[in-house]
Amino acid sequence: MTSRFIKAAGGCSAPAMADMEVAMKRAGKMQVQLDASNDGIQSSAEAVIKISHPNNSGMEFDQISRNYIPAFFVQNITAEINGKALIDVETNFSLSENPVVRFYFKSDPGAMQSASEMLVYAVDSKGNRYEKSLEVENKLQ
Repeated sequence: MTSRFIKAAGGCSAPAMADMEVAMKRAGKMQVQLDASNDGIQSSAEAVIKISHPNNSGMEFDQISRNYIPAFFVQNITAEINGKALIDVETNFSLSENPVVRFYFKSDPGAMQSASEMLVYAVDSKGNRYEKSLEVENKLQ
């Protein structure tokens, strides 16, 4: 039997594999997709939110600078239609880099006929707010 020191990091303390400069330039870019159906009584929809954002837990150690990389992650994701919240998710560093959130919602057709816009916004751990809106008038009727 033999033993030797192995320098390794993993889990929340492993630095991201992505190019941080590129990731920072894309931070906050969003895609919102909406797929709806209507049976005449009730409308239902599936929404998918994709957010480009690095995910630094604050526990990663930079081997070159010998400092910890500051925490930088999505803290909150909210989606609303005409000011009414559909989801409001409080997250932390355990959410993945470039998170994707999928959710379903239902509403009666009358309420959705007046819907004009879905607004999605995310706030990160540095207080940056990112927004994306999607016209929904023709999708939810």
